[in-house]
Amino acid sequence: MANKEPLSDDQKRMVVGCGFSAAIVAAPFIALLYDLSIALVVLVVALALTTSATIQAAKEALPEEKRRLHVLLALNVVFLSLSVAALAWSLLAS
Repeated sequence: MANKEPLSDDQKRMVVGCGFSAAIVAAPFIALLYDLSIALVVLVVALALTTSATIQAAKEALPEEKRRLHVLLALNVVFLSLSVAALAWSLLAS
């Protein structure tokens, strides 16, 4: 039997990040089983949390990483805006 060592802080962060990413991807599809509006609300919340995490990461990042994080931040804002518009349209159409 292999000797299991505890996870390092970096490994723990990676596991939490992977779990967070999986939850963000899965949640809207699970919510879609109930209703489109619920799925869009879940998607908006997930994108808002991701945008917030990206902003925080950009503040603490090294200068060479900041450019990539700003690109990801812009993409998050675009997708968040589209999701909010789709949610508003869905709620107004019903």
